[in-house]
Amino acid sequence: MFQQAIERMMSWESWHQRVGKEYAKLVEQKSRFEQKNFLGQEHLVQIVNRLQLDMKDASSGLESKEPTAHYVTGRGLRGSDKVFSCSSILPCICFDRS
Repeated sequence: MFQQAIERMMSWESWHQRVGKEYAKLVEQKSRFEQKNFLGQEHLVQIVNRLQLDMKDASSGLESKEPTAHYVTGRGLRGSDKVFSCSSILPCICFDRS
C-alpha cells in the first residue's frame, strides 16, 4: 500500500514537471509570436482585447459553454477588409430624432 502511494506521488510529480515544461514552451511561443507580429502595434492588441471584453459583456445570458466564444479570430475577420472599404465610401446618414 505504501509503495503504491509512493508510485502515485512520483507519477504525479513527473506529470507536474512535464506540464510545467510544456507551459513554459507555450509561453515562449506566444512571446515570440507577439514580438514577430505585433511589434510596434501594441495599441491594436489593446483595442482587440477591449473589443473582446465588450463582446463578452454584451452577450450576457447568451454565453456559450466555450470560454473563448467571444474571441476575435481569423475566421471572424474574414472579409472584413471588404466591409471596411465599402463602409468608408458610404455617405454618413444621421437620423434627426426631433
